[in-house]
Amino acid sequence: MKLTTHNCFKALALTVLISYLPASTVGKISGTVTDNASGEALAGANVMIAGTGLGGSADENGNYFIINVPPGSYSVTASYIGYESVTLEGISVNVDKTSKADFGLAAGAVEGAAVTVTAERPIIQKDLTSSELLVTGDDFNKRTIRSVTDALETQAGVSNGRFRGGNLTQSVYVLDNVSLNSGILSDNYRGINVSTIQEISVLTGGYNAEYGTAQSAIINVVTKNASEPGLHGTFLTRYRPAGVYHWGRNMYSKENYDWTNNATLEYWEAEVANENSANFGGNAAELLATYEDQITPKDDYGKYAERAETEYEATVFGAFGAFDLMASYRFINGVNIYPQVEPYNPASNLQLKLGYDLSSSMSLELNSIIGDARNSGRDIYDNFTTMESAQEGQWFSPPQISDPYSDLKYAMLGGFNGNPRQTNFSTHALNFTHSLSPKTFYELNFSMLDHEMISIPDTEGYEYLLTWDVSDPDAADWVNAYTPMALDNRWALDGHLRSRDLYGSKVNTIRGDITSQVTPTNLVKAGFTYKMYDFYYKHSMSLYEGGERWNLMNVFDGQPTEGAAYIQDKIEFEGLIVNMGLRADWFSQNRKVSANMYDPLATFEGTEGWSGTVGIPGNPTMVDTETQLAIAPRLGISHPITDRAVLHFVYGHFYQRPSWTKIFGFSFINFATYDLETVQDPYANTVTYMDQWQGWLGNPLMEYEQTIQYELGLDYNIADKYKVDATVYYKDAQNQTVAREANTYEEDWDTPATYTTLYNKDNPYNVPVMISNMAYADSRGFEVDFSTFFNGPLNFNAIYDWSLVSGGSAGYSSLFESTEEIPARWGYGNNKMPWNTQMKLKFVANLFLERFDLNVNLYNRYEQGPQFTYHGPGDTSTEPNNERWEPFTRTDLKITKGFTVAGVRAELSADVRNLLNDKHLILLGGDELINYMENGKNEDALPIHGYSGEPNEWAWYNSYTTPRRHVYFQLKVDF
Repeated sequence: MKLTTHNCFKALALTVLISYLPASTVGKISGTVTDNASGEALAGANVMIAGTGLGGSADENGNYFIINVPPGSYSVTASYIGYESVTLEGISVNVDKTSKADFGLAAGAVEGAAVTVTAERPIIQKDLTSSELLVTGDDFNKRTIRSVTDALETQAGVSNGRFRGGNLTQSVYVLDNVSLNSGILSDNYRGINVSTIQEISVLTGGYNAEYGTAQSAIINVVTKNASEPGLHGTFLTRYRPAGVYHWGRNMYSKENYDWTNNATLEYWEAEVANENSANFGGNAAELLATYEDQITPKDDYGKYAERAETEYEATVFGAFGAFDLMASYRFINGVNIYPQVEPYNPASNLQLKLGYDLSSSMSLELNSIIGDARNSGRDIYDNFTTMESAQEGQWFSPPQISDPYSDLKYAMLGGFNGNPRQTNFSTHALNFTHSLSPKTFYELNFSMLDHEMISIPDTEGYEYLLTWDVSDPDAADWVNAYTPMALDNRWALDGHLRSRDLYGSKVNTIRGDITSQVTPTNLVKAGFTYKMYDFYYKHSMSLYEGGERWNLMNVFDGQPTEGAAYIQDKIEFEGLIVNMGLRADWFSQNRKVSANMYDPLATFEGTEGWSGTVGIPGNPTMVDTETQLAIAPRLGISHPITDRAVLHFVYGHFYQRPSWTKIFGFSFINFATYDLETVQDPYANTVTYMDQWQGWLGNPLMEYEQTIQYELGLDYNIADKYKVDATVYYKDAQNQTVAREANTYEEDWDTPATYTTLYNKDNPYNVPVMISNMAYADSRGFEVDFSTFFNGPLNFNAIYDWSLVSGGSAGYSSLFESTEEIPARWGYGNNKMPWNTQMKLKFVANLFLERFDLNVNLYNRYEQGPQFTYHGPGDTSTEPNNERWEPFTRTDLKITKGFTVAGVRAELSADVRNLLNDKHLILLGGDELINYMENGKNEDALPIHGYSGEPNEWAWYNSYTTPRRHVYFQLKVDF
């Protein structure tokens, strides 16, 4: 159910402050304490978790529970007067799950005698009511993963950062109860230090009411706590040798055509003899020497394959009386596989956690994370270079060279490529926990998040870029200019700044949750969060085309608020576990907007507040925006059919606010001004119109996106040696966002539109583009996860993932100014499209030889190629998607050897990526596809380079999914 309200909701918001996303990252231990001989309940028996103050006592039926238990492995002891105490070691606790620990105590001949038993971890989690992917700290040690992103990609339903067909914006990452999502572009911070991670819990098939604002996945990252007194820690360093890791020769090899053909005396002798050449009559030898100097790259570019990548990470944690702490620092000097405008992509991350027990029932915890990164390469998880920011965003490639004959290979900033980006991120959170009784505790949390992105900072080496015409020292800032070229007029020799971007988001969050084991079978939880934003966004691009000054801008800011409230109940019976809840989400833009969203500056006659001069901003009538509210029911059921089989079902509504840039965006264009302050002011007294390319014209009427999810799964334990998880799911996504032109409808294309034009009213074709809630998506599939639990050294995990994802949009292709001018409704883009890789297989084999402290881990991934439509010459059929492209596969191997010296454990490992040097052929198009399909479908039929005429191996294969084989060496020390 979705509601739109205004003032009435403001009163409701005061009484129900709400929970946004983060929930408690704790679990629960429960079980029974009985007489070992008679089976009678031992009412009043004490159950305690070693090393903590957590415990409980058995009721008259022998049942006990312990809530508010952080994830980890524990020793739990049950004791009763006149009986031997029993300790179960290795009780594993996970987020939001109940771990069972049953005790049978024997009447002790010697009172106080103790028995210690190692608990067996259950193969099946009986209270799991929806799909959950779990990655532990041990997985990072053994497997070929070195980041949170790597870890997720090995799981079912995950591909390139997307979960079950969702897009990059539909998942939210949480670290120790704090959201890592800044909201403005729906970016998630992922630079978490792996040595700090206790576990990663990924919810993909539906989640409890405590989780929200994500349509596809919640990624809960929980960091370590000291399980015993003293200081512990980890140090690791990684090293990747220098080398060429993309397909094809070195981009600056002297075997390339620019050297073998153009950098020859014969070439320049022909040039000086050619009357039509600009070099006619020159000295061939001197021209050759000059040309060789021009095509000798700077070291930053030319030595990209001579740089090793290095990484360092150090983490310490420990418990000291009432205090516990964790501190971790990581630095990576990243090296792109392609040459880029700067030699390295450095990134660092600092994490701090400090806890203090105020009393036996109250504790405080301070968590901080401070990260920064400077990147000139391609980041597929950065929404800035996608349609999330603008149409222009997806066109800008990073300032790197992936084509050896790109005219920018010697001056990468000379074209419309993107710029190096500096990202700074931090969160600071204070969490207070108070146990009111063994049955009830509450948490209060205050957090601050700060995210900033700068495209080309004002640092040394970039000052000259602020003047576009570098040949004219008196040229004004922000002017397009002549680009100096090499003697053969092929290669740009200088770069000019074409755009600059700066945006930031500050988020202050207040959250509260209360959890109570109301009855032995009912764990009730309720909470709220209130979130306050303060963000800004400045995109600036200036051009000089056709004698007219263009200043293309997207400049906006905002102070919106949002939140949610929830209540849920976990009902646990022996044969039935139910998670049910209800959640409310809201957001308020807290601003006034123009009453005429098609002419927000009142630059045209007929708009209320018109200035009197077409193109000069006026005084538009402003109105309040409305608050949006969404109500989401959730239901999850787990039914243990037998001790070895569990059936689960999920149904839920999941809402997510569109990125703020789609709601607040203000893209405009003005002319004839060189003052940057004036350029970025849409209300300045200069000719200004709304524009479409460099950003969305924010739609103040945007509503929540909605996904309704269904899931049915079966977990089966076979002889305590095998586990099969089989799940089918369906996701019905509605009210999704899609671009729409803000245009009048004109039956006669010769008649100009009234005022929704780019820069003059005689051009009706370039119009502002808004986002609307007129799209849909459909995702369905099934996943089978097979794992072995052998006592021997070798175990396996295999995942089969089949999915079919489609989507489109419906309604009008334009947003109309006047209802009288709207034509009859027609469908628009409502053809469903097949998912690009319908079938995926992931396989892991792990061999551990305890005697030699040697671990070998093998990971293989296979993806079916995308479907495409092809009808060759003479084929008159019209069947769509009648062909499927080549699949791709990749195999990674990690070998780890451990050893202990003077009580300190160390590990050496080699992590080999793309062990077999597999290649991922990129889908061709146009004449290149026809030639490939009709001439053998082999390398001989692949396209040649249009400039050099040689096989274009650089463009044939995907060097991101499957780069050339490369090895990371690692030394890790634990103490």
